[in-house]
Amino acid sequence: MADRPLADSQALKRKLFQTIVQDAPIAYALIDKSYRVVFMNDHFLRSRKQDRDRVLGRKCFENIGFGQPCHVCNVRDVFEKGALCKKLRKEILPDASHLYSDDLAVPIRDPGTGTIEYVLQILIDRTAEMDMRERNFASFIQIINSLVRLLEEKDYATCLHSRHVSAICAKLTRYLNLGPEAVFNATLGGLLHDLGKLYIPDAVLNKEGTLDDREYAIIMEHPVFTWVVLSGLSSFKPMRDVAIAHHERWDGKGYPKGMSGEDIPIEGRITAIADTYDAMTCDRSYRPGLSHEAAMAEIKNVAGTQLDPQLVEQFVAMVEECGYDRDSLTDGSVAFRDAGLMIEEYNDSGNELPTSHWEEVKAPSAEDYVLYVHMPNAQGAAESPSAVPQQGGAATFDKASEDLLASDEFIDSLLNHTPAMYTLVDEAWNVLYVSDNFAVAAGRPRSVILAGKCFHISDKKEPCFKEEGGFALCPPARVFATGEKQRSLLEKESHAKRYFTDHYAIPTEIEGPDGKKIMCCLEILFDRSREKNSQHAFEHDVKLLIKNVKNMLEEILPEVSANSHHIVHEIHRFCDYLNSIKIGPFEPLNDQDQ
Repeated sequence: MADRPLADSQALKRKLFQTIVQDAPIAYALIDKSYRVVFMNDHFLRSRKQDRDRVLGRKCFENIGFGQPCHVCNVRDVFEKGALCKKLRKEILPDASHLYSDDLAVPIRDPGTGTIEYVLQILIDRTAEMDMRERNFASFIQIINSLVRLLEEKDYATCLHSRHVSAICAKLTRYLNLGPEAVFNATLGGLLHDLGKLYIPDAVLNKEGTLDDREYAIIMEHPVFTWVVLSGLSSFKPMRDVAIAHHERWDGKGYPKGMSGEDIPIEGRITAIADTYDAMTCDRSYRPGLSHEAAMAEIKNVAGTQLDPQLVEQFVAMVEECGYDRDSLTDGSVAFRDAGLMIEEYNDSGNELPTSHWEEVKAPSAEDYVLYVHMPNAQGAAESPSAVPQQGGAATFDKASEDLLASDEFIDSLLNHTPAMYTLVDEAWNVLYVSDNFAVAAGRPRSVILAGKCFHISDKKEPCFKEEGGFALCPPARVFATGEKQRSLLEKESHAKRYFTDHYAIPTEIEGPDGKKIMCCLEILFDRSREKNSQHAFEHDVKLLIKNVKNMLEEILPEVSANSHHIVHEIHRFCDYLNSIKIGPFEPLNDQDQ
């Protein structure tokens, strides 16, 4: 214990800094108050396919062809707000490939004055995760289209009604400024709100005249049937909540749960207005639809009993302000696009309309990120007036920049004020260094971690690799055995929750108190629990949806629907599609050196 290097010695921290900057799969750049790039590590240049002598010493925005800071500039935000800023960044590289990164900008202050003199920009690769998210979302929208196709095979009028309801929901939710996530959920919730009518017999669904008590009891079950089809699917929970609530009433006299007032989800209250309007204005085989004016008058009449009075007031204001008539109010083409969706469109004659190719669509995210795109500047950077001459491709810094890169403040910012967590372990498994955020994540004081072995952190009594099959799962053991960098995705379960960590292990040597070299392993960890759990949830949903949809086959009988053979055919096609969806693990970080 006594021979361990001091964990907080600046000599040790400087060695860690050198190892991180040289070997870690993280892009680092240092930018001064004039936006001049004074430092970039090799990984930044390699991952972005750039040459040091074309970017170093120039203003950061000039390297991407701008004449001023980007409109969502993280560096500018740090100088203005005086705090760490984070965004999700997409870059189009010179070879037209793309790169997603967590873009973190850390303020570096002058220790004497406290003013921000530099910004440390840290870019952590998230390309694989974001690409996987986009593929999952494309599959998700195709699943929505397939479910709507099933409803169309059952009853075209119900399918068209659902599209109209969805369009109205999208317009009203957007008008209310509830945010993109609410628009997305209301749009798809409206589209699937009547999915349960797949189980309702045609004789009841299309009966001319008044339903008797038995038939009305059957029709009242369709929200529950929708719930059953989407049950257990976390991806569809917002749509499921809309479907179960769209026949609830403001006065509590609705079904199936008898909810009232604001206990009804707002998306459900919005869908109730859209459903009521379109049901009144749609033509049926047994009666013509009401006019737009008559339907609006009835909407006002049931405000406060059937419908949310405040939402009705907003709905009326939207219709009058935008000059909507029935056709424009129920037109879904713009509404779907505004919700970030590419939904198959059908015209009123039942013929499918041609659709454009898949555009880049993304589900709204609750993350506090702003996505912005950087384009390469293949030409012009060389003529930048702010360029500092380079010699032999090596970095040339002014004295202030050199002093900063060697300063304790800069190194501490790198080690303790980023999402990356660091530990240093020697060949005897002693913990020689641990970053503050690692200690917080481990729930242990730094002093306790530094006084023990690395395996003590996970309450083990001996090294992980001594357990059966453990060698392959112990990154430091692999580093010491091979002398090479290692990358792993580690999984841990605690209190019924699954945690995932991207783990990089890098061999390095430090000097001990006696002057002898000590072989060590620098561990760099990133929490990836959110994206991995999201991916697992999507995989679970796809598998469970196959089961739920196949269960329909037992219910869709000729006596339920005259078109049952077409519905069954669509179900088989749908299941084939679900089985074809590529799901599985992914590597959130992409180290191009390995």
